[in-house]
Amino acid sequence: MTDTNHNSLKAVLSELIERITTEGWQNRAKLISIIIENSYIAASIEDLEKNRFEEFHEKIVRKSEDLIEGIVEHVFGEARENSDISFLIKQYDFVYHHLEQLFTKFEGHACCVDKTRTVLARLLLNKACGARIEFDYNGEWTYHIPKKILTSHDAVIEFFDAMINLYYGRHEKYLAMLIALSGRSKS
Repeated sequence: MTDTNHNSLKAVLSELIERITTEGWQNRAKLISIIIENSYIAASIEDLEKNRFEEFHEKIVRKSEDLIEGIVEHVFGEARENSDISFLIKQYDFVYHHLEQLFTKFEGHACCVDKTRTVLARLLLNKACGARIEFDYNGEWTYHIPKKILTSHDAVIEFFDAMINLYYGRHEKYLAMLIALSGRSKS
């Protein structure tokens, strides 16, 4: 990307973020009405309308991922764990849905969302601060803590490693983890 394009994108993002945060938005239609006014975004939308999916992906999706990685690098530096933080932020929904389904299958539907959020929060703290993932099973409230699966630091890290591998098309670790979990009883 040339300096001109970089500065242009920076200006576009700055303007869009400013407008979105000051004006707020109630729905996607309002958001699109704000962002379509920008020529860079309008050109990207034209790419999408003309089925130039790769160009749209490069201009919008890849640049938004670069923005996230840049923010994470700015806050945390360039350590390996920071690529894990970036992955978790960019692919949060991917990891979230897998985790929620695992809790639903192996621990039941009750509180699976709370358990999912707890594990993801602890995983992010581990990657950001090096905090060991530990759960207080003797606490007053334990509904949000995994009871049967992913109950230890090592198990959560293994899950995360399997998710990264699965995302990049390497399914062996994820399948091995599922087979190991399937050997356990739901009750």
